[in-house]
Amino acid sequence: MDNRAVYFSDILPTGISSRLAFGRFHGRLLEHTTPDWISIERALGKAAIHLDRTRSVSVKVVTPSRRGPISRADLFERSSSFLSQHGLRVHHKSPDQKLFVVMGERVGVGIIDEESDRTGFAMGQGARFPFSRSTVVEPKTARAMVNLSGLPCGATVLDPFLGPANLAIEAARLNLSVVGVESDPKVWEGAGDNIDAMSLRSKMSVGAPLVVDSDEEKTFEDIPDFTIDHVYSLRVHKSLTRFIGVLRKRN
Repeated sequence: MDNRAVYFSDILPTGISSRLAFGRFHGRLLEHTTPDWISIERALGKAAIHLDRTRSVSVKVVTPSRRGPISRADLFERSSSFLSQHGLRVHHKSPDQKLFVVMGERVGVGIIDEESDRTGFAMGQGARFPFSRSTVVEPKTARAMVNLSGLPCGATVLDPFLGPANLAIEAARLNLSVVGVESDPKVWEGAGDNIDAMSLRSKMSVGAPLVVDSDEEKTFEDIPDFTIDHVYSLRVHKSLTRFIGVLRKRN
C-alpha cells in the first residue's frame, strides 16, 4: 500500500470497479520501480510490450501522496510523449486502452482493466439534486456503506429513514432493490424527485413509515393494523431517551 494506492497479489474479479466508492480503477501492476525518470521510462517500455499497437492508448497518472521528484503534470506529458515516440497512437479523450502510473515512494506502472463508475457522484453532493437537506450522506460514503453490507446484486435493502434518498440511490445504482421509508411528507416527496432525477424509480419502493420514532414508549401501545415487532431503547442524551419501534403489518 502506498498511501491511497493499494496493490493486490491476486487478480480482482471482473466488475469490481463498478462498485468502487473511493477508488478510481483497478488494473495489473506490471512494473514497480524507483521515482526517477530513467527508471520510469524503462518501466513504461516494458509495460508497452503488453499493449495492442493497433489500438489507441492513454496514460493515467496518479500521485496519492502529492509528493515526488516529478510533478503530476510533467509525468503525464513525459509519459505520453514516450509512448508516442515508441510508435503507439496516443489518444487521451477516448482511448481503447490505458496505462497507469502511480507515483509515491515507489512508482507503479501497469494496465488499467476497469475504471469505476463515478457518474452521478457530483450530482449526488446535494446542490444539483432537486431536493436536499443540510445533513445528507455523501454519495461516495453511501456507496461504501452499501458495499460493506456484502449484499449481492438483486437483494432488497430497507432504508427506514430515507431522507433525500442518497443512500437508497447508491444502493439502486449497484443493482439492489430498495424499499425506502420516510415519515415526513415533504421529505418523502423530495426523495421521490431525487430518485426520478437519477431515473431509478423502477428499482425503488417508497412508502409510509414501517419504523416509528418517539420519546414515549406508550406511543407503541396501540397502532392500528400493525403489531410491534420490537421496540429499541436508544439513550440519545442524559435527559432524552428515544424509542424506536419496528412494526409488522397485520395479515
